[in-house]
Amino acid sequence: MLIFMGVAAFCLSFGLSVKLFYHYIMGETPTGYTTLLAVSLLSFSTILAAIGIVGLYLQETLEQVKRRPSFIISDRKNAEQKI
Repeated sequence: MLIFMGVAAFCLSFGLSVKLFYHYIMGETPTGYTTLLAVSLLSFSTILAAIGIVGLYLQETLEQVKRRPSFIISDRKNAEQKI
């Protein structure tokens, strides 16, 4: 879920960056505002997507750990051989 939010935020921030760049070219924004806003939006969305990827990795690791037995049997004693 967090990955999709990061990708959506990236798309929105990219579109907003294009709009801000257009306004910058037309001279309608204060100096430094466009660059600061575009970089912070793109950075935030990239970090959000990266956290989502790490979350998926941790979720998969937890699921694999849950399926393992809590003990290991090394020898069989008084057991019939069933294969």
